[in-house]
Amino acid sequence: MALRLCSSRLARSGRSAAVPLAMFAAACTYGSTTEPAATGASMPVVVGREYQVQPDGVLRLSLLSVDNDSRCPTRATCVWGGSATITLGLRMGMGPTVPTPLTWGLEPASRTVTAGGIRITFDSLSPWPEVPGPLLAQSQYTAWLTVNRASAN
Repeated sequence: MALRLCSSRLARSGRSAAVPLAMFAAACTYGSTTEPAATGASMPVVVGREYQVQPDGVLRLSLLSVDNDSRCPTRATCVWGGSATITLGLRMGMGPTVPTPLTWGLEPASRTVTAGGIRITFDSLSPWPEVPGPLLAQSQYTAWLTVNRASAN
């Protein structure tokens, strides 16, 4: 399975990442750049890009925003490891983008979503905070996701 990367104009336009991707999907050029994602391999996903899941390419995903990052900073001593919440945009074909929150650091079920027969798991968020403070700029974050075919039950 591979993910096809589509560079959108959202990141360069200076508009909010919360703008629905369907509004600029027509402006997105699907080139030959392909990011392979072996089963079980974690891949980086950044704000301002859309990723087309192969082989049929019907499901598209994007990182709309990093909403919360309360992970324990590396230069602090914490009782709890904290959590991070992102909002993924999931889109089937030319349909609307559906905002989908995922949270790392809580129950495992809150880290995973299934859409179009594909299971997406939120593995981690980088960079790790060094000191307590506000969220970084959205463009500085990378969400690490594992994309697999959903198992048939």
